[in-house]
Amino acid sequence: MKKIPIEQIAKIPSYTFYCYLGREEIFFASDKDGPSKVYQINLETLEYQEYTTVPNLTTSTSFRWWKKGEEMIVNKDKDGDERFNVYLYNTKEQTETTLIENEKSIDFISDISPNKESLLILSDQNGPSDLYTLNVETKEKKQITFHKYPCGEGFWCENGLVYYHSNDTENRKNRDIYEIKSDGTEQRKIISLSSDSADLLYETSRDGELLLLSSDVEGTTKIGLYNTTKEELTWLSKTEYDEIPVNISLDKRKILALRDSPFRRYIVIYDIETGDEEIPELEGEIYSTKFCYNDKYLIYSRSDPTSPGILALYDLENKKEIPIIKEFAGFTEEDFVKAEKVQYKTFDGEKLNAVLYKPEIESGKKYPAVILAPGGPGGRLTLSFYGFGQVLVSEGFVVMSPHIRGSYGYGREFRETIIKDIGGIDGKDYVYAKKYLESLDFVDSNKIGIFGGSYGGYMTNLQLTKYAEAGWNAGASSVGITHWKNMYDKSVPGFKMFIEYLFGTYEENKELYEDRSPLNFVENIRAPILIIQAINDMRCPVEEARNFKEKLLKIGKNEGEDFEYLEDSGKGHLLIGQDSLIREYTLTLDFFKRKFLED
Repeated sequence: MKKIPIEQIAKIPSYTFYCYLGREEIFFASDKDGPSKVYQINLETLEYQEYTTVPNLTTSTSFRWWKKGEEMIVNKDKDGDERFNVYLYNTKEQTETTLIENEKSIDFISDISPNKESLLILSDQNGPSDLYTLNVETKEKKQITFHKYPCGEGFWCENGLVYYHSNDTENRKNRDIYEIKSDGTEQRKIISLSSDSADLLYETSRDGELLLLSSDVEGTTKIGLYNTTKEELTWLSKTEYDEIPVNISLDKRKILALRDSPFRRYIVIYDIETGDEEIPELEGEIYSTKFCYNDKYLIYSRSDPTSPGILALYDLENKKEIPIIKEFAGFTEEDFVKAEKVQYKTFDGEKLNAVLYKPEIESGKKYPAVILAPGGPGGRLTLSFYGFGQVLVSEGFVVMSPHIRGSYGYGREFRETIIKDIGGIDGKDYVYAKKYLESLDFVDSNKIGIFGGSYGGYMTNLQLTKYAEAGWNAGASSVGITHWKNMYDKSVPGFKMFIEYLFGTYEENKELYEDRSPLNFVENIRAPILIIQAINDMRCPVEEARNFKEKLLKIGKNEGEDFEYLEDSGKGHLLIGQDSLIREYTLTLDFFKRKFLED
């Protein structure tokens, strides 16, 4: 297998498609020709062309048409700190008008009013995220909901009502669904299936008659459809797997959803009247999808381990895929290795799944191995394209990513095993993933590392400190948590609520917070570690990494020898753009090559 250049892998494009005009036309944003590009697909020719550029457009940016073909409402994070602002962008004149720009709040576009005069905004300017209306002409912003805990996205319907979910109970996991008049009066809770269930609203029909929701009240996350006129809730899901609602068809006859199985996420279409399901025959992992072109087609992006960067339409009448872009950035499928499904026993005898990549194995040769700890909690590596994994394999590494307890794709019980045991049961699952690698006759048991970002960075920090006795040989941590209480104190209300959902309050569970914080176990560290931290990170603040570095120095570790440390100015928590991918992949690859491949 030839070596795969990181710079070339980073050129494989990503796609976002948010912008619909009555679902008659479709636009997508992509970095395939560089940042800030918006394209339009021509259904007659099945070709796409560049439509406009939007300054600082990234894959985290969302946009909606305000005036057809002329003005967009754009939601973007211009400083990389995830404090999203709202702008009106004129595509003809290429001018931008600021609607909301507040460095202290996060403001998301939730919906556009039926009369096309105002926006529905989800904002945390006064504490937990609540819903506001914003008059585009006058810029008057009015708060219409007042909840103790953060609200979810809202939908502004033609009946004058706004529908959304929130939580007013002491159970941090609970979510209920509400309706409220757009002037902020007559709020009413309309769906509350349990005080311990997450009842989440995903979409409504424009007239407000149908609400598309999900709930894990029965364990598996199922799709429900609530008729507000009849006040009836109908369940559509009949599978053992979690499902994610996406769209209601314009004629209110079909539901588009994604089914979350252990190794891949794929499309399911439900017939509302009969409950029958249709599963299009598509390969690999579906990242996102929508009804489009008056619901005659689906648009989606997908990949599999050897096929990156596919944007396509699915013809619902003729049951066939129509590729729009199949971008390999100069690679072919033969340049990549296929992923394997493997299983291993963890500390309590439970069998866990994992994804394994390996180079062409030469008889008698031992290879270094690294474990990917995904973000989350809940993240997992599926049978999708993993570019950096392909880079590592091409350099001679075995790569494994286990589906540890807490991962999505296995139902509520499996997912919630980690509640009030963060870094415990899932931490031990990683230790036993390492033991599984040690059992493989082609793996060098003296050259096994772990790496990851965000929650994966936390788990890397934890493995090299609290679980140091497992004998890790190196680790690379990016934007990782080092102390849960310190992070909590600096978090926005939504993240505070999530941490309390995982741990309970600090006052009630101080011992647990401290026991699962890597900063408290730095003295155990034996293996070299690479620490990468973004200065503008709102989720895992820069102090998390700085405190870790300071303690490493305090116990006598030498920077450049025992650990390597880099702060990246101007960057936030998410890896956005080719430059960010190249930077992080290059640093991590170089670190593991020096530790494992150089004599």
